[in-house]
Amino acid sequence: MKKTSFKTSILCMAAGLPLSAAMVAQAAPVTIADVAPRSSVVVLGVDDFQSLKGAFEESGFMNIWNDAAIQEWLGDFVDEAVEGLNDELANLGFSTDDLSMPSGAFGWAVYVDNIGDNIEDASYQIIGVSDFGDGAEKMSEILMTTLEEGVEAGDIDLMDEEYRGVTIWTITEVEEEMDEDMMMWDTGGPELFKETYMARVDGQIMYSTQLVSLERAIDRAQGDALPSILTDDEFNAARAAIGPHQGYLVALTGPWFSLTRLAEAQLAVQAAEFGEPAPPIMRMVGAAGIDQFRSVSIGLNAETPNSVMEQTMSVRFPERRGLLTLIPTENKPFTAPAFVDADVSSLTMMQIDFPKLFPAVRQIISSLPPEMGQMANMGMMQAQMMAGPLLENLGPEVYQVQTITKPYSANSMSQFGAIKTRDEAAVSQVITGLTQQFGMASRDFEGSQIWDIDLGGMVPMPAGEGGLSIGLGKGFMFIGQTPAIEAALRTAANPDAARLANEQRFKDAVGEMSAQGLSYGWSDTRELVEYLEWMGRNSEEIYRAQLEQVFGDDPEFQEFIEEDIREYRENMPEFLKNIPDLGVVYENLGDLVSEAMNTEDGIIIKSRILKP
Repeated sequence: MKKTSFKTSILCMAAGLPLSAAMVAQAAPVTIADVAPRSSVVVLGVDDFQSLKGAFEESGFMNIWNDAAIQEWLGDFVDEAVEGLNDELANLGFSTDDLSMPSGAFGWAVYVDNIGDNIEDASYQIIGVSDFGDGAEKMSEILMTTLEEGVEAGDIDLMDEEYRGVTIWTITEVEEEMDEDMMMWDTGGPELFKETYMARVDGQIMYSTQLVSLERAIDRAQGDALPSILTDDEFNAARAAIGPHQGYLVALTGPWFSLTRLAEAQLAVQAAEFGEPAPPIMRMVGAAGIDQFRSVSIGLNAETPNSVMEQTMSVRFPERRGLLTLIPTENKPFTAPAFVDADVSSLTMMQIDFPKLFPAVRQIISSLPPEMGQMANMGMMQAQMMAGPLLENLGPEVYQVQTITKPYSANSMSQFGAIKTRDEAAVSQVITGLTQQFGMASRDFEGSQIWDIDLGGMVPMPAGEGGLSIGLGKGFMFIGQTPAIEAALRTAANPDAARLANEQRFKDAVGEMSAQGLSYGWSDTRELVEYLEWMGRNSEEIYRAQLEQVFGDDPEFQEFIEEDIREYRENMPEFLKNIPDLGVVYENLGDLVSEAMNTEDGIIIKSRILKP
């Protein structure tokens, strides 16, 4: 390996890189999964970038981006960013026309290297691959010129070596000389990624923080059959769980748990030297059920038959232990309850098995060292005395409801939660017992009961919310803004009330989901965008209302409020000053829907932006 001077590197870039690419012309394109090590903890990949790009261009997102009013609105912001990039490229002798997007595979992976007997020997590393196709030569020139600028500035050292006909560039950060003040604050910790390695194989540019990984990637590109994350059963199961996808991200827990066990073993040795008990890390992790997690994967697709965009998430855990027992296995229908009126803007239902909370906590406490467990048990017994009877009679359905009322104002958006009750009388008894402790006053309302919470001025509320309350009736316990709870109880009590369940917009959106499952969500995109547009245009009015809600009409604070408003106006971001008509957004994007389903080895969550 030799140190490369500035001029020599330019020659190597101009001649060596294209030459080395020609020497391996038969190399096959690889994806990130082909080259990511089996010890990878995160893998992000797009196997066909042009396919994903084409799908986005066919979707409603491009119609929004290409709208003249949107382009004008974003113009200054985008132009400023592009201008800065143009200047940087011009200094290097290039322009934005020389830049290319990947044409094939794109991705990167984070992996753990050297999981052996000593955790201090283990390290996190990165490997990435981008297939630029015909644009790879120009991208190589831009990258190499940028690196040579770093060499000339004294920021990096650049070295090269040949490996199987491919030039590998080693980029080493030049250590900054430390003065006495800098040394005082130096923690002495390990320096990560001081060296980075880069190579071009045909149209693919590869990089890694480890030389051996980059060499293995070159081997794989030249046809060698080598183990990679593709030989890991959990990685393959995680990708299979999210179905066909244009882009994906997979996080794997196996290497993390290996490092945790290694850390636990070394802490045990250190604790023994001082005659202290070893921290039972994995026992606590197991008691909480966290050790059951195998992987989390996310798949992305643009422009599907019924959606502008679709995202699928898989969380794989073979057994429900500890806190995972709070996730019920029983499916519930995806319907809107009777208390949800026709004007709501979003509705979410999830399930939580509340009675299993304290057993799960007890299991976790049992894994603690005795002295810690005794203290935790005392606290849990007190909590169980207060909340146990309540949790035993709640759930599993939990609803979150949001409403945006017109005409718009600073307090147009209201929300509340509702939890299914098993025994309403038992819940009422628990809440009544807490009235004095939490300053609550009880009153009858529409045949139900409401407890208004006296915050005593200690918690300033946003303008016009009307306070917080707990409501009980019609089989649910309600928690949230008082007017919203009153409206929900009023709707539930009126058999002729207009309800969301009968609205065609809701029926159409929910019709795109399963009939039942673990949870679901729905949001009206048009209502949300219209209110966000109004909020952007009236942000000063909203800010003033919030300040007045906090400080009231006390003349002593008026000068402060006006000064704060002036500062807010002067520092207001430009994009808030001339917001265009955002109708193009909801003309191209339909409602948002999501659903979660139980599977044999975890849960699947699908989220969609529907077509309008």
